[in-house]
Amino acid sequence: RLRKTTVSGYLNDCKKLSGLFVISNNLREYFLGKGIDENKIHIVNMTVDSTRFDNVSKHPGERYIAYCGNASNDKDGVDQLIKAFSITSKAYPDVKLYIIGPKPASGIKFPNNELVKNLGLSDKVFFSGMVSSSEMPQILKNASVLALNRPNNMQAKYGFPTKLGEYLLTGNPVVITRVGNIPLFLQDGVSAFIANPDQPEDFVAKLNQALESKNSYEIGERGRAVALKEFNYKIETKKIIDIILCDR
Repeated sequence: RLRKTTVSGYLNDCKKLSGLFVISNNLREYFLGKGIDENKIHIVNMTVDSTRFDNVSKHPGERYIAYCGNASNDKDGVDQLIKAFSITSKAYPDVKLYIIGPKPASGIKFPNNELVKNLGLSDKVFFSGMVSSSEMPQILKNASVLALNRPNNMQAKYGFPTKLGEYLLTGNPVVITRVGNIPLFLQDGVSAFIANPDQPEDFVAKLNQALESKNSYEIGERGRAVALKEFNYKIETKKIIDIILCDR
């Protein structure tokens, strides 16, 4: 059990562990650079439960882009997504944006709500708040595009967005940014639409491509195949078990 301590103390504790599971290659490189034995560091990919989308069919209806997660800005760049959508919306006036996830309680200042009003998007951008896990697969499946405009920050560099796995499993076109280890799994124009981070015009271009391209759903299906192979919970669980048993 690791004690609450300084960063140097934490790293010293890590060196004493029999093994360390990390979610990304970048995180592995970080610990290697801090002197952790390379044989102790094991990458376990983010995992998703593919059965959540079994028997979930797309229902025709309004066209919308969906984002699922916290409605703040530092982690996933929701404000930048809204700004990008404001431009895309001019070319595709029928498309809406749904931001699904927790939002501040009533009475608490919410900058993104003000941003939506200032951009004149109150009738096109909707903050749905929390949605039950049983409802989420259908909402994601019905979307025209799933988006994640994650900025190039420390969390993006060393972490990996778990929501991406569920995005991909829908078979819908996914628009994301080229951050962290995402490019190790997905290719732009092949299995996803990948924009450069912190470049609003590039993200707008990828949103537009995803909405208009005739092969968007072919790209979405290839993204789904990546999720089934690379983020398969059975495969990653077996990896963990094999490592633990091997170390005994």
